[in-house]
Amino acid sequence: LLLRLEHSRFGRALMYIKEDEVAAGGSGINVAHHKLVAFVIGAVWAGMCGTIYASKMTIIAPESFSFAESVVLFTIVILGGSGSIPGVILGAAVVTILNLQILQGFSLYLSELRQSEAIIPLINFAWKDLSTQLDPAKYQRLFFGLILILMMIFRPAQIVFTRAIRSI
Repeated sequence: LLLRLEHSRFGRALMYIKEDEVAAGGSGINVAHHKLVAFVIGAVWAGMCGTIYASKMTIIAPESFSFAESVVLFTIVILGGSGSIPGVILGAAVVTILNLQILQGFSLYLSELRQSEAIIPLINFAWKDLSTQLDPAKYQRLFFGLILILMMIFRPAQIVFTRAIRSI
């Protein structure tokens, strides 16, 4: 549905407004009307998703949404590109795999090393003496913050492989 909307006359007008609002208005597009309709469409989608989420959770409170969840969602959008539907899906997959598989797996691996009698070879330090504060899962915000900073510096538009997806 969103891809059809993007390739419709209305979607192309929104893309034109996004690129150059003054030029879009000068070419006959009613900018205020299109922005208002885009806001309404976004609000409808948010309302539908919120209804589904509320029915799943059975209760909604401000405490239901933490800062960490906001950072994760922001990272997904920045990583995939805010104007790319496949990119955001790919960004969600990358962040989920990083969060659930890599960080959690590395934390479990470090936990196993702490319980063993192994020694860190270069510095002759026992793994069991390593502080539990050095747990990668505890530094989730730090990793996502670094991803955001690196994306803003090196790739401000979107992640590299979303353009490859669009060409497929």
